Amino acid sequence: MGTNNYNNQNRNRPVNNGQRSPQGYQGQVRRRPAQYKKKKHNVFARLMVVVLCFLMMVALCVALVVGVVSFAKNNQSGGFKPTEQTTEKVDKDTEDGTTANGVTTDEVTTSPEPEPEIIPEFKADLSAYEMYMNPQGDQRDAYLIVVNSNNPLSADYVPPDLVAVASTRKDGRATQKLREYAAKALEALMLEADACGMIRKNTPSGFPLSVMSAYRDYAYQKYLFYDVYLVQEMNKGLSREDAEKKVATYSNRPGTSEHQAGLCVDMHTLPSANQSFKNQPEAEWLAENCYKFGFILRYPEDKMEETGGIMYEPWHFRYVGRYHATKMHELDMCLEEYVEYLNSNG
Repeated sequence: MGTNNYNNQNRNRPVNNGQRSPQGYQGQVRRRPAQYKKKKHNVFARLMVVVLCFLMMVALCVALVVGVVSFAKNNQSGGFKPTEQTTEKVDKDTEDGTTANGVTTDEVTTSPEPEPEIIPEFKADLSAYEMYMNPQGDQRDAYLIVVNSNNPLSADYVPPDLVAVASTRKDGRATQKLREYAAKALEALMLEADACGMIRKNTPSGFPLSVMSAYRDYAYQKYLFYDVYLVQEMNKGLSREDAEKKVATYSNRPGTSEHQAGLCVDMHTLPSANQSFKNQPEAEWLAENCYKFGFILRYPEDKMEETGGIMYEPWHFRYVGRYHATKMHELDMCLEEYVEYLNSNG
């Protein structure tokens, strides 16, 4: 009994000066896990804040690096490249042929460079004559004129730059004349012909290849047509009408002869012009090589219809410049065909 009373008294005695929890020792033990858990949550929250800050700093650094690299690339490639939105705007602007900055597409589109012309190889040194054989710039097309019954010259037309032809036949005739570029190109042709053995002395006329006729004024062409050729044909028994038709096949009426333009020559090795000249080696050489010097055979054998009824004249050569002469040689066209071809193809 005594022991039990003592135990009962001790069990009900306050502990820690009256601070003991009513629940006793077990109540104090229950509060300690709750405090520890709260402290653990505070540490985790702080750790998450640190991690988030670190990630934000990394993202910011990456963004800065990407921006710097992009800026450097744009500067290196010449500036800003349009995005899809700006590209759509440019495409829309160029639908009517105008770019976004107001420049037409024709202005910004560059044509391919033309192929360089090939200079023929010559036996003679013709470098001093190249500008005349192959005129450039405004001079290239200056000699591409057609003179015929559909394109006559006025009676008072005289070429502005006539010069003497060095290869005029030395048989007492007056020195012939041509326009300067044609005359110089003809000099080159004769030099090369000599280098190729085409200036022979044992010819049917006894004269080497030489010029019989070049520039003729309106009055002289009129004299030839009506007072020489027409009379000759009428003396053969033809009526005037028939005689004029016959003469028109080998001579042009005044104003329609390109001799008046000062751009053509009659040259051969015969006593007088005749189709038999085609059998001479000089005729063959001229037909094959004249384009290299800027000349064409003006009235080919198979182009009588295209030239307006003018018969084949293997002695008649016309200056147009190498560029156009080469084109006609390659296309197998006479002058009328070629000019029509140019007009049709721009």
